[in-house]
Order: sequence, then structure tokens, then C-alpha cells
Amino acid sequence: MPEDPEKRGQSASDEKTGDATAEELAKRSIQLAGAGNRLAASGKYQMAVKFFTGAIQYNPKEFKLFGNRSLCYERLQQFENALRDADLALSMEPNWIKGLFRKGKALCGLKRYYEASLIYREVLRLDSASAEAAQELKRAQTLHLMEMGFSWAQCTEALKTHGTLEEAVEALFVIDDGSGAGVGAATWDGVEQPLEREDGEDERDWVVRQMSRSRAHQVRMEGASGQSRASSHSPTPLSMRPPKPELFPVWVGTLDPTMTYVKLHELFSRAGTVYSIKMLLEQQSAFVNYSRNEDRERAIQCLNGMMVDGAPLTVRFPFKVHAGLSAYKKECFFWRTTGCMRDDCTFRHIPEHKNIDREKFTSRLGYGAQAGTHG
Repeated sequence: MPEDPEKRGQSASDEKTGDATAEELAKRSIQLAGAGNRLAASGKYQMAVKFFTGAIQYNPKEFKLFGNRSLCYERLQQFENALRDADLALSMEPNWIKGLFRKGKALCGLKRYYEASLIYREVLRLDSASAEAAQELKRAQTLHLMEMGFSWAQCTEALKTHGTLEEAVEALFVIDDGSGAGVGAATWDGVEQPLEREDGEDERDWVVRQMSRSRAHQVRMEGASGQSRASSHSPTPLSMRPPKPELFPVWVGTLDPTMTYVKLHELFSRAGTVYSIKMLLEQQSAFVNYSRNEDRERAIQCLNGMMVDGAPLTVRFPFKVHAGLSAYKKECFFWRTTGCMRDDCTFRHIPEHKNIDREKFTSRLGYGAQAGTHG
């Protein structure tokens, strides 16, 4: 049946009207966005938000408008709104680098530094030459480590020395077997934390709360000093501190998010008496400290690979850090293990210690030998 010429003409007219309307909407959106850009450039972010919101109403599929409004919200310290807009932009254009930067900035503003570091890693995956992304990644990782109680200097040195955030965390928390006062001691002694005792707990069982964190890391310390350090922020005089026992730590990885301190303590007590446990919640790992080396070795032998909550547990020796992070004290890790190839290394090279820990490093930790890769 032939098409009605009148209907055909009406359809063409409607299509032309629709095109004209869409063109007008796009034009109006561009005008508002331009005004928003000028206001943002002059620091008038609150007013810029209103113009970007208007532009979005006329063209809600333009992802860059959400990115621009996210920037304004971030500058206004409205970080939840900034994160929401960044996510909206990325839902439309997942690999948009500026959108990833917006999201990273918003997460940092919310003090979600670990998540921010993952975003900046994604930026570097897309653009490995981005100096800004590398700088923001380092900043996010440093702030994440500082949340655990370490100083800026300690965190930057750990990240410089170790290749990844995970290795830096392990190096900062591990307790040196020789002196009992390794780098991990900075958390409890170098930076004083408010201490609170839970109702019904023995005086030897404390919860360390880092008040600067919205989702507080909770780390129990059993066998600590019987004397309460109360909630004072003033450092305890060194002369009044009890001597630290020699501890033998194991690193525990691939923890299920449902893992609790109680479950971890019960599990590792099967190998011997547990002195203390430090849980690193966002890395899904922990350090379990024993008072006897034979208990530590039994834990590694018996618990490594055990299925817990449907996943195999990783239990191994931690990285050895033989002194604090200060360059004048620290002995070169690579010199002791796989060999340091740097002529300008600032860490100590003791001739008789060359490769002394090679076998321990390769056989116990399972890491590939990479000589001289630090710095």
C-alpha cells in the first residue's frame, strides 16, 4: 500500500523540528559550560557549580561536564559530591584520564588514600609517562602509611627503598629479631597513640585506635606493659618503658575481609603462644608475633596453605629490616640478599654481610632475586 504523502511530510517536519530542538539544547549547554569554565578559572567555584548544573540539564550525556563540576566540588571541599560526579563521568567514559584524576582527588579528600592510590595506578597504566600521576600516587601512598602512625620521613624513605606499597608497609611494621625494636616499633613508641581499654578486658590486652582515621585501624597488643599509658599524648620517657622482648614475627596474607582478631588469634595459637597481632586491614594482611622462634617456624610449616573461609592462607617469614629507616643506621637490604649494584647507595655495605641473607630471602620469601633495584 503506498505511503500517504501527507503523513510522510508530517514525519519529515517532526524530524526537522527534533533536530532543531537538539541543536538548541546543545548550544545552550555549551554557553552555560563556557560561563562555568570562566567562573572556575577565576576561583568562583560555587557559582561555577550552578552553571555546570544548568549545562548538564541541557546535555546530560556530556561526561566532561560532570568532570568539571567534580573539580569545583573538590575545590569547595565537598568531596562526596566530587566523587559522585567523577564516578558519573567515568561511567560514561571509563578510561578518561582527567576523570580518574578527579576521582583520585575526591578520594584523597575523603581520606580514602589507599583507594586513591589504586586510581592513580590506573592512570599510570593508561599513561606511564604522567609525572603528575606518579606524584599523586606517591602522595596518596605516603598519607596512607602515615595513617598507620609513621612519620612523613619514615614513609617516604620506605616507599623510596621498596618497590611497592605492600613491601613498604611490611618493612615499616616488621619487628627486628635482633634488637626487638625494629621499624615497626615506630607505631607504638615513635608516635604516641591514644589508648583505650575495652570493658572486661585484661590490662594486658589493649586496642590501639588511630583517631585521625574515619574507619579506625584496630590492632590488639597482648602482653604490653601492665601500666596504663591512659589517653595522654605525651611520649613515655624511655627510662620508664619496659624492655622489649625478642619477638619472632610471621607475615599472614590473603585474609578474607571477614577475618577478625579473635579468629586470627585462635588459629595461630595452635602453633604456640601468640605475643601480639597487628592487622593491616586495607592490605588484607597481618603480622603475628611469637615469643619463641620454634613457634614461628611451626606456624609457617603447619598453617601456610591452610584453607580458611574458602581461601588458602599465606604464612611466611617477613622481610628482614635490620635497623630503622634512617640512612645512617640502615644496612642495605640488597647488599645482604641479592647484591647491590648501585655505586651511590646511601645505606651501609658491611663486607662480611654481603649476600648473608640470600638463601633466606629466596627460599623463605619466594621472591625473585633482583639485584640493586632500590632507590
